[in-house]
Amino acid sequence: MTQLAADRQAAALVNETIAFELNAAAAHFDRQGQPNVAQALRQQAATLLADASRLRSEAEEPTHGNTMKTNSTELRVEDEPAVPKVILDRLKNLGFSVLAAGAYACVTSLLV
Repeated sequence: MTQLAADRQAAALVNETIAFELNAAAAHFDRQGQPNVAQALRQQAATLLADASRLRSEAEEPTHGNTMKTNSTELRVEDEPAVPKVILDRLKNLGFSVLAAGAYACVTSLLV
């Protein structure tokens, strides 16, 4: 699982947890005789659950490393030496073949 997919799964779990809490709060407001507040909370919970479903679906979609069939190469040059290191690590995690080209540049190529 890529980091992006893991992040989407985590965000979906957070949304589901908040939706659960909103529904519990809605039940409280129903008992207190405030159905308008309860309904608003349930609508927010439904929105979060829909978003969680979308995030889970996107997390299951193939990543670029699994679907793209290309042999393109890209050169990235940065004026801050730490930035290419971050870019290299992220692209490697996404399935790209990455070559460091000095302290300020990295070359990426997707070879599937």
